[in-house]
Amino acid sequence: LGLEVVAELPVGSDDLAWGSAQRLEDLDAVGELAERGELDEVYVALPAAQASELAEVLRALDEITANVRVIPDLGAAVRLNASAAVVGGLPIVSLRERPLYGARAAAKRALDIVLASVLIVISAPLLALIAIVLRATSRGPAIFCQERVGLDLRPFSMLKFRTMAIDAEDATGPVFAKRGDPRVTRVGRLLRRLSLDELPQLWNVLRGEMSLVGPRPEREPFVEEFRNLFPGYMLRHSVRSGMTGWAQVHGLRGGSSLEARLRYDLEYIDRWSLTLDLEILGRTIVQVLIGKNAY
Repeated sequence: LGLEVVAELPVGSDDLAWGSAQRLEDLDAVGELAERGELDEVYVALPAAQASELAEVLRALDEITANVRVIPDLGAAVRLNASAAVVGGLPIVSLRERPLYGARAAAKRALDIVLASVLIVISAPLLALIAIVLRATSRGPAIFCQERVGLDLRPFSMLKFRTMAIDAEDATGPVFAKRGDPRVTRVGRLLRRLSLDELPQLWNVLRGEMSLVGPRPEREPFVEEFRNLFPGYMLRHSVRSGMTGWAQVHGLRGGSSLEARLRYDLEYIDRWSLTLDLEILGRTIVQVLIGKNAY
């Protein structure tokens, strides 16, 4: 960062974080260094357990002319897009911020509308063929609607081609599909393997309920379960759910680790950019062809 650490005053430990730094014994020594012109900046980084000492430390540093900066010990409270700003003359620390607002949100939405529209037109013959085959090979409608939880915990009806028997969950209730699941039809197994069952969600994208890229949406019972198991899980709902996502292009589909999926989802939200979305869309094609966890 172009900074040279010239001295350190350890708190609660005799160890120096920077071996080349001069070890100071007390705050008076900080003042002496400043008077000799050896300090440009002082960073105060007290552990949270000693935050009550901050006022005394800052009073002592009032006697020096070097810049003084405070690094709050926020630990695990820092989640997404942490930043600092000055509002009305007061320093404000944002522990998390939505990455998608204003022009950024508009750009992502424009990309969704354009690409989803093009994909619907291009895939129309395939969509019609799949619908005909499903109606001819199994009882029930070709399109399956399932309530999922999306942006800001708003429920919506997610569209899919039906890949299971129409009474698949009558006995079990909401459960995840597993390898060799007997509820999946023969045609449905192929659709799942190639992720073609997800194509109707292009309409969800056009309606603004989903995005092409984002965390995959879950059903409400699973959301309630996972929010208690995984800290930070609800942050997934700060963006629109996606047809594909950062976790999926890393092979995390089907019965893969939920904790690993969450880690990738939060990384995606923290790093979001249009370039990343385009990268994920490109890698999704490859993942569909080689993926092993779609069942």
